[in-house]
Amino acid sequence: MRRRPAALLPQLLLAAAATAQAPAAGKDAGATAKADPVAMVAQAEKQLGKKDADVEAAVMLLWQALDELAAAPASTVRDATALSARFLLQQHDPREGERRKAHASIAKQQLDLATAYRLKKWLDTATTRVDAAERFERDAGSKERAAIAAARPKDKPATGKPASAPAKPASAAPSLLQKAQAEFAVGSWTEIDGGVRLAPLTPDASTINEWVSRATHADHEVALEFRPLEAGRKFDVALCVGLGILPDSNVYSGVRLHLAYDPEGDQIGVQTIQLVRGAHAALADVWHPATKTADGWRRLAVRVQGESLRVFVDETDYGASTAKGDVRGKIGMMNGMSGRTTCGLEIRNLRIAPLPADAPTDAELKAKAAADDRDAITRLVDEGKALADKKQPEAAAAKLREALTRIDAMDAGVLRDALRSGVEPQLDKADPLSPRRRKTAQAIATELIALADQYATAGWARAAEQVVAQAAAFDPVGTSPRADAARTAVQQWNLAQATARAAELQPPSDDGAVLREWFAKGRKLDTSAGGFAIDGAAARVDVLEPDALAAWLPHPLAPKAQQAALSVRLAANETSAGLVVDAVDQTNYTIAVVTRRKAGLQLAVYRFAGRAWTTLARRDVPLDAWRLDGWHRLSVTSNAVGITARMGDAEVKVARAVCGRATGLIGLFASNSGAQPVACEVRAFEVGT
Repeated sequence: MRRRPAALLPQLLLAAAATAQAPAAGKDAGATAKADPVAMVAQAEKQLGKKDADVEAAVMLLWQALDELAAAPASTVRDATALSARFLLQQHDPREGERRKAHASIAKQQLDLATAYRLKKWLDTATTRVDAAERFERDAGSKERAAIAAARPKDKPATGKPASAPAKPASAAPSLLQKAQAEFAVGSWTEIDGGVRLAPLTPDASTINEWVSRATHADHEVALEFRPLEAGRKFDVALCVGLGILPDSNVYSGVRLHLAYDPEGDQIGVQTIQLVRGAHAALADVWHPATKTADGWRRLAVRVQGESLRVFVDETDYGASTAKGDVRGKIGMMNGMSGRTTCGLEIRNLRIAPLPADAPTDAELKAKAAADDRDAITRLVDEGKALADKKQPEAAAAKLREALTRIDAMDAGVLRDALRSGVEPQLDKADPLSPRRRKTAQAIATELIALADQYATAGWARAAEQVVAQAAAFDPVGTSPRADAARTAVQQWNLAQATARAAELQPPSDDGAVLREWFAKGRKLDTSAGGFAIDGAAARVDVLEPDALAAWLPHPLAPKAQQAALSVRLAANETSAGLVVDAVDQTNYTIAVVTRRKAGLQLAVYRFAGRAWTTLARRDVPLDAWRLDGWHRLSVTSNAVGITARMGDAEVKVARAVCGRATGLIGLFASNSGAQPVACEVRAFEVGT
């Protein structure tokens, strides 16, 4: 059975592991659609208009919309959307008045702290308290924020957080970015502290920037870090490996990983090209949405293992490709493409490093995370002490408070209690307002727990759990028993719903006639992968091994289709099922799938081309646990405009330009990125031309 490429569906098959990037063990690398508060309010209003409305779910959706709006810049749309959300809450949540009252109280308490810090001249810390207040009551802190700005020295802009010690370099290894280390360098390379800078290039530039280092690699990870000097502008940069001049040649051969940024689609693509005596062969061309980075720096890396090349941009796995022959030689860089503008760039940390070890087990990852947390706590405490010794109490308090936050996130036990009892007195010494701040946090948590109890009494267990989570953010230790009780209540509610509404979990009413007509005499899309068995009203994969996929096309004479739909049942987390769309052959096709995750489902569109998977669009769909074992309806439309996938109220769209040509050839698809074999089933297939 064909194994799913490691780059496949960073989370397509990952489902519950919010650690998306099945390949990169732990981080979500994908095109998950951003939360849209306007759409949330519209969806909540639609739900509330139904006869059998789940009012509690709609109210929680409105809360989420307001949280998003609280962080959004001021605008007419934002204000109108917030007004609509509050109106709907007032109409449908009898406890909305008490919730608003609690939020106003929380905002006031945070602003009182902000004032106290301002009077101490701890202006950055005061700003953090205003930020906290405005998460509960937007614009409540405008007066205090103005007072902080007036108190701030004119030559010191607001940072939003206390100053801290300078960040340590990312690596202590020596940089290869020195012209003395270069075998060949042409273009506008300008050495700066720790790296190089490149000037912008216009489409009519007479030269491009090329650099070949004397350093060589074998089976290694080769990487560089880069930062565009203008936000939102086109840029490109290439990392080169396996460089060398072959006999009977006067040009470098090797492999080029050419990264380019498209600001219109906010996407980053990497084209892997092998060059042999001047001849080019494209090995892969993969695009992913550009994820945000805190400081603008990004990392391009390739893991070379024999003839295999696996590319990463930041934590996103861009998939593996296979070169012709083992890749060995010098490393280098390029910048500039004929006929294309690129803004200026800075590059640092060109490195050759050992390949990462085999992927660790979950237990190893957990142990490493715990060790990393302990190391971070030790580092933060040491930095806090050093800053206190330097008479920088505000920065010291910030470090110690961050250490306490990490301690509170640890599992309950003797170690957590001991660490807290050791750090808390140091924080109180650095920040005389710390005891007051701690008391305020406990008071706020108590106020929120009282609000949660009102929702629990009304039978809104899910809403109560969410309010308890807010309380835990202020007092994680003190609210721990109540948080456990809230989780238990939600579990009991889900069990009760599954029992009372068992009929809603049953298969759709369909005899399977259309499914059999199309697929009973179907064939595999990829002969090395699994297929489906058509059995009565269902199409099944009885055993889908971990990391495996199954793809099934209709009989050869089936008509082309622009629309199709089916119902899927996903037996386990990390399982996906849906439709093949616009298939060309086993090396070029698109899929629209539903993936089961721990906290709900995910609707996604991916494309397989150039021997690599590309995430085209993805949207998380929160779902109550009791519904996960039911059937979920997926519909897909593919036309000249692009591909649209829908599931319930959720929808994702992909422009035709990025999803290949519309062939009209559809099929069935399933995959499993879990640790255990699973079964998968689809029913109620419909098609429209």
